Amino acid sequence: MPSLFPNFVRRPLVPLPKLLPPLTAPLRPLPLVALPPPQVTVGFAGPFGLFIGLLLGASIFASTLNVITDLENRN
Repeated sequence: MPSLFPNFVRRPLVPLPKLLPPLTAPLRPLPLVALPPPQVTVGFAGPFGLFIGLLLGASIFASTLNVITDLENRN
């Protein structure tokens, strides 16, 4: 009786260890040049991020109160 699975399904074409990277390879540290200096990021985004966050929080709070009062006024 012929097998349900042909021969190429049972035997992988490439052995598994060749597909996986070696686990004993030394880890390379990340280059520090890729990271922006933190002072520029925090100094530039700090006030604007705080202002946008406060606006967003107030908007979410107001819309939540609006939904609650609409639901209460229906009954």
